[in-house]
Amino acid sequence: MTDQTIFSDLTLSDIDTEVKTVAELARIAAKPVELTPDTDYAITDADGKVHIEHTNPEPLRRDRRTGARQIENLDSLIAFVEKHANSTGSEIFASKLDTKITAIIDGAEGNDFLASEDRFGAETFRGILDLRATQAWTDWTNISGSLLDQQEFAEFIEDHVDDIVAPAAGDVLEIAQSLQATNDVEFSSSNRLDSGETRVGYSETIKAKAGQRGELVIPRELTLALQPFEGVTELKGKVTKVAVTARFRYRLRDGQLRLGVKLIGTDRVLDQLWGQIVEELKARVTAPVFVGRPS
Repeated sequence: MTDQTIFSDLTLSDIDTEVKTVAELARIAAKPVELTPDTDYAITDADGKVHIEHTNPEPLRRDRRTGARQIENLDSLIAFVEKHANSTGSEIFASKLDTKITAIIDGAEGNDFLASEDRFGAETFRGILDLRATQAWTDWTNISGSLLDQQEFAEFIEDHVDDIVAPAAGDVLEIAQSLQATNDVEFSSSNRLDSGETRVGYSETIKAKAGQRGELVIPRELTLALQPFEGVTELKGKVTKVAVTARFRYRLRDGQLRLGVKLIGTDRVLDQLWGQIVEELKARVTAPVFVGRPS
């Protein structure tokens, strides 16, 4: 039997069916072109026409890590990055404005993150450290610039004497006790001594006794040692407490004495500490560290 005989045995319907079958196989074999990761694809149909299909994102690989891990201290964040970071896609953002450090494990891998099998660039796996102020830092900054009555101020000093490094703790406690002991007297005058301290004169009248006079000496300032942030206890092996000056303020009005402190240079202190935190990150992790906030 010749080829011509075989061809003559085929009907036009059979030929048309086979052509369509070949075209369908060709269409199936043509791979969709991904336009947007896991979402938009360019599809070539049987007629050779290209159209766009939008699909729901495909499920992520089962071994892919996702989600945000809330981390409580700097050492743990560094350990988290070192465990999960890849050599080219991971990155860290340190934002002083909201005191937050964000480690993005699956960040963009160079300029061609779509070529990666793991699709680095999705930015769905993060470690986040929110640096909260310590209670001591909050307490002192809350009263900074305010004037309190004697009893309230004396109690505050007693409760926070461990934060004070100068004058000596014993001297500061004595000041607090003196404030409490003179709570019901009438203050009449004040003057500043050569040492910078302030001497405040007062008088008291004790029933059935003659009036008594006395003086209360208030130091010019206190030196505090404070740890500003929870979770950052050491940098370069040293404790992160910073020195802050608290200048005494007082006011005499109608025989009553009100006292307070004003913290000096707290913004400068925090700027310096934040710079040290960034340097610590750069020294201890291989991922690049950027100053700012991720989108």
